[in-house]
Amino acid sequence: MQNIMLRTVLIGLISLLLPVSTHAAEPMTVPIFVKYGLMQQVMLQQMFKGPGHTAIYRIDRSGCNTVTFASPQLSGIEGLMQVRANVLVKLGVSTGEKKCSALKHWSGRARVKGKPIIIGADSQAVQFKVMDAEVFDVNGKQLNNALIQAALEGQLHPLLDQFKMDLKPNLQQLKSVLPFMLPSYSPTQIDQLIASVHLGNIQVQNNGLNISVQIQI
Repeated sequence: MQNIMLRTVLIGLISLLLPVSTHAAEPMTVPIFVKYGLMQQVMLQQMFKGPGHTAIYRIDRSGCNTVTFASPQLSGIEGLMQVRANVLVKLGVSTGEKKCSALKHWSGRARVKGKPIIIGADSQAVQFKVMDAEVFDVNGKQLNNALIQAALEGQLHPLLDQFKMDLKPNLQQLKSVLPFMLPSYSPTQIDQLIASVHLGNIQVQNNGLNISVQIQI
């Protein structure tokens, strides 16, 4: 899947490759800054695919107990990434014939803190790792209902742990472009160059991520 964040990284790489020489391979670091607004678009595309950018999960097979997350907002705080999202919890019991008797509706906000971690044997992907989750009612008071808290965390943690940004598919697409940009490179050298790209370091800032992309040129 194409996304803006990965294009930003690759544009930085391409700008470095244009003037390179093939006389000697040497490591090079490309500093990339990615704003949270761009990553938020990736998150919406990956996980919030329902109407109005929602993600709806059934807690049980009856369909009477659901958790809906909507309108995520991504930002940074105290060296961590955080995701804020609207939450709607519906709890009920099945009365047969696909009908439900509502027991409780609850709406509020969830705030999840986590950190980006580099994953994969080739270090070409970043995943969001959940560290802590808090839930608040519409008045901003922290939730102390154990049942709703369990329902939310049981769905919210796995949902956000799925958030991943993978360079590999886009790097493979460069194979068709790089021979024209680097005519002195052989196909083997192109393959080696692409394989050498990996993420070296990620720093969380309040307005985005500083990503260090390393490449052997």
